[in-house]
Amino acid sequence: MTVEEPRTTIGTSEAEELRARLAGEATALRRRLDERSVKEQELRADCLLDAADVSATAEALRQHRTHTENERTHLARLESALERLENGGFGSCVRCGTEIAPERLRALPHLEHCLRCRTDLERSQSVPR
Repeated sequence: MTVEEPRTTIGTSEAEELRARLAGEATALRRRLDERSVKEQELRADCLLDAADVSATAEALRQHRTHTENERTHLARLESALERLENGGFGSCVRCGTEIAPERLRALPHLEHCLRCRTDLERSQSVPR
């Protein structure tokens, strides 16, 4: 699989390293999500078997689902970054198209937004409705 030259100051060899890192993280996350599916079934069975401890088990199930959803979201970001690496969009903000700082990409290669757009998005999400 060939990685297209990214639109950042990150070179092709570093892009290959990031691709391998993203792919490894995605594989590990898929494995964890498979394990979480089994764990959820176990928690549901516990709810049915132990009526006296239903509220504690229900809370554990709720937390488990929250963590699972967070991991699914992270996996989607990893897969999106891999796609951008393959198709040439890696390193550019998906919102405004400007270059994402290479230091940020090295630290978190799944980033989709430049710092300005990320800040704008966070502000808009924190505004009370």
